[in-house]
Amino acid sequence: MAPARIATTAAGLHVLLVGAAVYYTTRVNNDVALSEISARELAVMCGMALLPVMSAWIGLRLARSGVALWLLAIGQTVALVLFAATFVSVLRSAEGMAPLLFLLVSMWLAAGLAVLLIVLWLAGRRGR
Repeated sequence: MAPARIATTAAGLHVLLVGAAVYYTTRVNNDVALSEISARELAVMCGMALLPVMSAWIGLRLARSGVALWLLAIGQTVALVLFAATFVSVLRSAEGMAPLLFLLVSMWLAAGLAVLLIVLWLAGRRGR
């Protein structure tokens, strides 16, 4: 199953990029120790990492055809590419508030992946 492997690999790479973004935001950009981060901030960071994993897991359960699996793989890959482009733009930016872009992009990706899951669910219902 190539599309399922693509979707899970893209989700895994997305989680690694979120981890790199959290490290960059806390240690490199702000020089804050992880022990000094509040529980609310840590929950937001964990939510950013859970987003691609949960969407891939739910999407693999909802996809009932080869076309739906390819749609999931493409959606996860697009989410990965968008987050990677955000990471590169934050690294190149001299603006102090640039790391907030990670949060904004993650919220838009959450909306986009939710729409993708709804489309997969509807495609599964239509295929019955």
